[in-house]
Amino acid sequence: MAHAELGRGGSTAQRTLNCPGWAATTLALCGPPGTAPSSPYAEEGTRLHEVIAAAILRGKPPVDEPKAARAYFALEEGLHACGVTIKDVSIEQRVELAGVPGCFGTADVVFESKRGILHVIDFKFGDGVLVGAEGNDQLQYYACGVIDTLYEPGAFRDDEAVMLVIIQPAEGVDDVTSMWRTTVGALRVWKERFANALEQDDLRVGSWCRFCPAKAQCPEMRGEVKALIARPADALLPADLAEALAQAAELESWIDAARTYAQQVMEDGIDVPGWKLVAKRAQRKWAQPDSVIMETFRAQRLRIDVYAPRTLRSPAALEKELGKPLPDDLVVKESSGLTIAPASDKRLAITPTMEKLASNMRQIHERLGNR
Repeated sequence: MAHAELGRGGSTAQRTLNCPGWAATTLALCGPPGTAPSSPYAEEGTRLHEVIAAAILRGKPPVDEPKAARAYFALEEGLHACGVTIKDVSIEQRVELAGVPGCFGTADVVFESKRGILHVIDFKFGDGVLVGAEGNDQLQYYACGVIDTLYEPGAFRDDEAVMLVIIQPAEGVDDVTSMWRTTVGALRVWKERFANALEQDDLRVGSWCRFCPAKAQCPEMRGEVKALIARPADALLPADLAEALAQAAELESWIDAARTYAQQVMEDGIDVPGWKLVAKRAQRKWAQPDSVIMETFRAQRLRIDVYAPRTLRSPAALEKELGKPLPDDLVVKESSGLTIAPASDKRLAITPTMEKLASNMRQIHERLGNR
């Protein structure tokens, strides 16, 4: 599926609303779109979008593509609940925002339920970040485009419902569908906000920076990094920690982007003071094909379990190979421990024991008392 949008809409709508100056900054610092190499994750996402589109056109689930098959079955289940079939949907709909020049994109799936409610669906195939439909700017952008492009003016009342849906068959996630009900009137308000943002040029740091092509060179991001590292982490109060944690994901992605950009410019022959290109650590590997190595060891009469032990595949690897879920009685989910997550995370909060809580509070009071 073609998902590339020129300008500041579609997948970049959230960034445009929150950091209107990103496009001009990217153009000034990184050059025109398309000059940066595509990531393997983006390429895989594009490939799976093409797989699911072909499957919908055929009306049959994809073969040997477990992730796309899960998305297809989730779509089929949702269509059944709406009283329609796979033949009733439109896919890859090219849409534009009326009155907003240069803003267009491609909606993955569009249909109306038996009750006449407009549904706009977007597929996500990444595993790292789970994307929710509620308040999703990309989906609202597509929904506005669908209303403006595929329907006559005045076809909808402001109070009519619109259902926005994300289907994301991420690894280890059981419920792959996220839905959010909004109204045509709310979408029109959103479109006005978006159009106003296009007239602005300020820069702001936030979660929308994650995939920004200019984040490694962004002056606003550099200032944020300097301000944060100036404060010792163990001296922060809980409210300050909350602010620092909210910034952590963006700063971590900025560090990764800075390293990638530095290597890119050094490979282009530009000197980065204090740094140099070196070969990665060498790893030993077999110099011959596996069949030759196996035959060599067999000739030496080594036991096969010494050089090629058989091990049971993990449940995730086996499910991927089989293309279907394993029986519930064969698999159990066990957490490897605790971690921190935003309050909006769907997982259940874990409360520490009273003894542990009291000990932690004593340590915090002692640390504050020594400041």
